[in-house]
Amino acid sequence: MPRIRMTVKQVLNMTPQQINRATTRDIRAAVRALSDAASKRLKAFTSKHLTSSAERYIRQSGGVKSTRKMKLPELRQEFARLRGFITAETGTIAGERAVREQVVSELQKSGITISVNDYDLFWRAYEELAKQNSNVREKRALKYQVLEQLTEKVYDSKTPKTVADIVAAMQDKVTELYEKKQESVEKENDDLSDFFTVGEDMET
Repeated sequence: MPRIRMTVKQVLNMTPQQINRATTRDIRAAVRALSDAASKRLKAFTSKHLTSSAERYIRQSGGVKSTRKMKLPELRQEFARLRGFITAETGTIAGERAVREQVVSELQKSGITISVNDYDLFWRAYEELAKQNSNVREKRALKYQVLEQLTEKVYDSKTPKTVADIVAAMQDKVTELYEKKQESVEKENDDLSDFFTVGEDMET
């Protein structure tokens, strides 16, 4: 039986109903088309010495896999994984560059200056810090302070320019910023407590 050939455009135009009704042979053909496109994009990222969240995800989850021994359930999972990469905003060089320029512009509006060239180093260090301490991402005020300090470390001539070195140089600072933030919150709570206590004393 001749092999089914599909284009990426045909695959991306498939409706949820068509995907659900697709046979193993159909899904395998679709995954093949997506795999070819994904391989070309990964090579492009490598040749441009560029990375993105979508590119890192696809590499860390196995890259472009062989589908020869995959059954239908596995093929469907692979279809969804590759389709997610192909359609992601940062799944192309142009898309990643556009996102970087937008993020850099937004940071500048907040008083944080980072060059597009240092974007990778800056955000990979931030993501690693956020992974080690969830408060970095969850607390808005702390996040802003960490980004400010991170900018200084990225451009500090005394700090080696690797993610690991920048994170190591930032760890004590993150703890210090968090403790100061907690002290500020506790003081505000104490002040509120004193205010209501005074109010109660006046009523009695």
